[in-house]
Amino acid sequence: MTAQPHEPSPGRPARPEKNVLAIRAVLSHPCDIEAFEASLPVVVDKARATHDWAVLDEFIHTWWLIACDSLRDPRGRHRMWERVGKLRRGESVKSVPGEDVEARIRARLARGA
Repeated sequence: MTAQPHEPSPGRPARPEKNVLAIRAVLSHPCDIEAFEASLPVVVDKARATHDWAVLDEFIHTWWLIACDSLRDPRGRHRMWERVGKLRRGESVKSVPGEDVEARIRARLARGA
């Protein structure tokens, strides 16, 4: 299976603003929401303690990418979390060998796509 591009849901922007409120507002799966809300105070506390605010920038950027994915393909995010659940329960899931993925990426890069 290959990822297919999806249009954002009607009335929703193609990308959220790059701030914690906008990111949180578009997360579509409860596991994403839980992880975001649990991680944010930890990252802020770490930034305060170390005076290294780059960790907060990295957190925002990472979650912004996840939020963009949630907007672009919310059903895909749900399918991904279903797979995670199966893997955590020790169930097998259909997958593609890493070598095949790498070969596909190399081929795509060679085509300039």
